[in-house]
Order: sequence, then structure tokens, then C-alpha cells
Amino acid sequence: MSKKILIIDDDVNIREAIEFMLLDKGYIVSAAASGAEGLQLYTDEAFDIVLLDYDMPEMTGEECFKRLKQLNINICAVLISGMTDEAKVHELLELGFASYLPKPFKPSQLYDTVEGIA
Repeated sequence: MSKKILIIDDDVNIREAIEFMLLDKGYIVSAAASGAEGLQLYTDEAFDIVLLDYDMPEMTGEECFKRLKQLNINICAVLISGMTDEAKVHELLELGFASYLPKPFKPSQLYDTVEGIA
């Protein structure tokens, strides 16, 4: 059975590119343009993996992740960000993110990350 993946990213171009790449590999994909929308989708459906952007308006990826974790302590989420602060990335991974995918990334990096934790 294909894994269900939720993409939460405010950048429509990135969101649609990730969605296209994952659909092409046979994953079942849903996408949200904000943390609030992502939380609603996650509440309504079960997902195997969440790909979560860090830098979003209204709610950061960190805050969204903490709320998702309240819904499912065992959530499998990948942090997606262009952040260069290694200490902050480490801090976020310590919160429980399964992996970190730095932007920009190649399709092969996305596939390797998703398949490595799927």
C-alpha cells in the first residue's frame, strides 16, 4: 500500500513541485498552504509522513509540529527549510523531527529522505 504524505508549505511552487514528484512515485499526497490548514487535514485524515516547511507566516513549522505532536505523539515529520543555522536545525531535530531536508533539494534527495523513513 502506498504511503500517505501531507505537505505543509506556504510556497505554492514548492508545494506543487513536491506533490508532483511524490505522486509520480506512487505516493498518496495531500497539501496544505498553512500550518492551520495542515493541522485540519491531519485531524481529518491519517498520514504516514508530514513534510513541513519551517518558515511560514502565522504559524512556524516548529509551532505546527508541536501541535501535530499533540495529536499524534508518534508523528513522522520531515523538516523542510532553507535555514542555515545548524544549531537551530539540531534543536528542531531534538524536538522529534524524523529528518531534515534542506532547500533547495533535488528530486533524488526528496525520494531518499521519504523512502528512508517510510
